[in-house]
Formats: sequence, C-alpha cells, structure tokens
Amino acid sequence: MAVAVTWAVVSHWILGVPLDVIIRARRAGSPARDDLMVLFDVHVRRFNMIDDWIGTFVIALTAFVLSALALFGFYYGVELAQGLFLLGFPLTIVGIICQRACRRFAAEPPSSDTLAAELLRLRIVIQIIAAIAVFFTAAYGMYFNLILPMGF
Repeated sequence: MAVAVTWAVVSHWILGVPLDVIIRARRAGSPARDDLMVLFDVHVRRFNMIDDWIGTFVIALTAFVLSALALFGFYYGVELAQGLFLLGFPLTIVGIICQRACRRFAAEPPSSDTLAAELLRLRIVIQIIAAIAVFFTAAYGMYFNLILPMGF
C-alpha cells in the first residue's frame, strides 16, 4: 500500500506543481498558464536554492542511508530495510532526474507555451520509473514469499 501511495503522490506533483494545474494550463489558456508559470518558477528556484545550500550534505546522507538499508536488508536479512531500500532507491533516481531538470530549466527557462508539455514529458519519465519500481518490488515480494512460505 505504501508503494502505491508513494508513487501516486510522486507522479502527481511534478517539480512541485500539481498535475491538475498542468492540465488546466494546457486546456484553459492564459490565467491558468500564468498560475503554472508562477508555481513552476517558485519551485524551481526553491529546489535550486536548497541544492546550492545543502546539496552535498543531502547527497552524502542519501548515499549513507541507501547503503545502510541495502546492507541491513540484503546482507543481514532485515525485511523492513529491504522494503525501504526498494522504495528509496527509485525515489532517489527520480530526485536526481528532477534536480537535473530544475538546473536545466533555470539555465534556459521554457516558454509558457511549452512548459506544460515539458512537465508532462517529465511526468512520463517518472511514471516509467514508478512502473519499473513497482514491478521489481512486487516480484521481489513474491520471490521472498516463495522462498519463505511461512514468512519466518
């Protein structure tokens, strides 16, 4: 359940902009497009500021936590660590992709006409990663239940 909810939320908020705002900007026109541009600008500046301020610390902490989860989960056999790693690793990939997109958009901002299409393209990439992650998580869970039929 946590995997499904997590990926639903991640694919709904693209760089901090909700999907309904993106779709409304594509359909409705100027006022909705202005709302999209404002939200987009605020979140891109915010993500880049956070990256400039504590980006190295976040990278180091993420690497440490993922390494610890992988070690505890797959070497020592802690099931909670396995689940958190299978959730956290693809989320880290999505975070890297989103941060690179923020840097690219800050360097050359898209026009208000192409912004919705760019964000929807990024959403498709996130959904592909989510589908692969859900598949591997479910496959690993089924494999784990098959090798340990009683769950112990």
